[in-house]
Amino acid sequence: LTKHHLDMAYNLPLALFADPSVIITHHAQQLADSLNIPLISDPQGYQVFFSLTPDCLELIALEEASKKPSSLRVDFTTIKNLHRIRNPHKELLIRAIKIRRKIPAAVVDATGGLGRDAFLLAAAGCKVDVFERNCLIGALLADGLKRAALTPQTAYVCDRIRLHIQNTVKH
Repeated sequence: LTKHHLDMAYNLPLALFADPSVIITHHAQQLADSLNIPLISDPQGYQVFFSLTPDCLELIALEEASKKPSSLRVDFTTIKNLHRIRNPHKELLIRAIKIRRKIPAAVVDATGGLGRDAFLLAAAGCKVDVFERNCLIGALLADGLKRAALTPQTAYVCDRIRLHIQNTVKH
């Protein structure tokens, strides 16, 4: 999904469509309630909606001009990401945060987004407090972290991350 699709999600009615096997666990209703969106059994009529399956949470955008929907999910277990976390010290972000040639023990990522930087920092050995102010993006990030914690190659990284879905700036 692009920035355009995320803007659509903020400006159009949004709902959570859940796989029937997920509805039974009440997880779907809890998620819908936390996002303040309805839980639906059919996404027809929605241009943008969350889809919750036993595998993941995705944000789906349907466009009339395209036959294939666009989707956004957080997945830290891709081949590309596994390669990045095997060699975190080669990444520019990790080289940039070194203080006196050492990586800090703790870092605050105040603009969490989809968590790529936070995950890389944690893979390099930092304890990371990641803040995401948008509850919709935060839900995707929480889902990605939950699934990564269940994967042996990425579980140790997730142990170093604490997610806070709140704004870090006071008005």
